[in-house]
Amino acid sequence: MDWTEIEVVVKNQFEDNIVGILYLFDIDGINIKDSRDYEEFAKEKPYWVVLDEEDFEKSDFITVKTYLKNDDEIEENLQILQERISEFEREYNEKVILKIDSKIKTEDWANEWKKYYKPTKVGKNFIIKPTWEDYNLSENEIMIELDPGMAFGTGTHETTALCLEALEKVDLKDKTVFDIGSGSGILSVGALKLGAKKVEAVDIDILGVEATLDNAKLNKVEDRIIVHHGDLCEKLNSKADVIVANILAHILVKLLDDISKFIKDEGIFIGSGIIEEKYSDVENALIKNNFEILEVNKNKDWVCVIARRKNA
Repeated sequence: MDWTEIEVVVKNQFEDNIVGILYLFDIDGINIKDSRDYEEFAKEKPYWVVLDEEDFEKSDFITVKTYLKNDDEIEENLQILQERISEFEREYNEKVILKIDSKIKTEDWANEWKKYYKPTKVGKNFIIKPTWEDYNLSENEIMIELDPGMAFGTGTHETTALCLEALEKVDLKDKTVFDIGSGSGILSVGALKLGAKKVEAVDIDILGVEATLDNAKLNKVEDRIIVHHGDLCEKLNSKADVIVANILAHILVKLLDDISKFIKDEGIFIGSGIIEEKYSDVENALIKNNFEILEVNKNKDWVCVIARRKNA
């Protein structure tokens, strides 16, 4: 099925008018981009969410987007749409930007992005492979098969790569690992493939929980992983040999007081998601919580730290 994409830009006070016009047609739904939603979320967002103000531009305009089926009535529907928009402009003396893009294919929405995601080598031995690609492993290579969907990235971001490289440097054989903020579950899977006995993963986002479980099954390690839905450390009730946390620096600083309660003496902490200029905050928090810093690695502007919990 081919579709025609309809995009309307109008002052936000006229949202109901435009939505009302679009729902005259056979559509499945409408997407609205409105800076007011950002402002409202910024006021009430959870503490662990960081918003980049540079990516936000306050505007009195909204963008309304939907799709019309390219069936036998498409030409007539587009003509009616343009007439209704023109009537609105005359009635309210307001200019509307109407963009029409024909021949959008359903499969393009779901699959277009996949062509840019190929098997990728990360660290010394890891190969991250999407489920729809083929790859022949060489000796010593470790496959992580991933189906990230569009809720999480491809697993090749600098911070993820740094964490996988750090996991390769740690003796994980028969160890218990906690993965804090598991996302796609790639670090959990990586730890298990490196010989960890058990992983407990936790994520505040239910999509992260589902993705971690799905990717654990894809890699046939689901029998050695427990995935919790909750606020990071609140679901954990034991101590790990290794804790890995690929989250932002200010969250790591807050969490380290808790993380120190969930790691064994001489246990290893791996932390990333740290932008370079924020590393000193994490370093100070580690020292405060009785960690010895073993190694600091960088990839572009991102930092990963490996630290050992000192004996109490």
